[in-house]
Amino acid sequence: MTRHATRLAVAILLALPLTAIAQPSPATDAHATGPLAAVDALFSAMARHDVTAARRLLMPGAKFLVIRADGDLHASDDGQFLDALGKDPKAAWKERIWSPQVQVDGAMAQVWAPYDFHLDGTFSHCGTDVFTLVHGTDGWRIAAIAYTARKNHCPAGG
Repeated sequence: MTRHATRLAVAILLALPLTAIAQPSPATDAHATGPLAAVDALFSAMARHDVTAARRLLMPGAKFLVIRADGDLHASDDGQFLDALGKDPKAAWKERIWSPQVQVDGAMAQVWAPYDFHLDGTFSHCGTDVFTLVHGTDGWRIAAIAYTARKNHCPAGG
């Protein structure tokens, strides 16, 4: 191997790990399990109106952002969400996601998925959910949820 070819090979080998570190890729199934399990656990807590379980899954001060079809934005926090969850325990909340895309970079993850939401067995709205999660000593917790909300042009799935 010539000196030039050797230098080129070494430069390529040295660059590979830097590329892998600099650009997180979609999570493997093993890495996606934790963040998805936290999202699924939140949906389960919502269905049961279990404020205590939902609180354990949300970081204190977690942010919520709804982007409605007309462009209206509504921001709230975990306290407002938990209050709403506890208000009418007889209401049937069912949220479903499918085809989630999960990205993990160390202790941070993001879950992006189409969803639909049903209230008392009736379709309410649909859109895309985006969850930002952080991993700590108590596992994956949700730091923020942003979602679009509309009644028409809903993604197929579920």
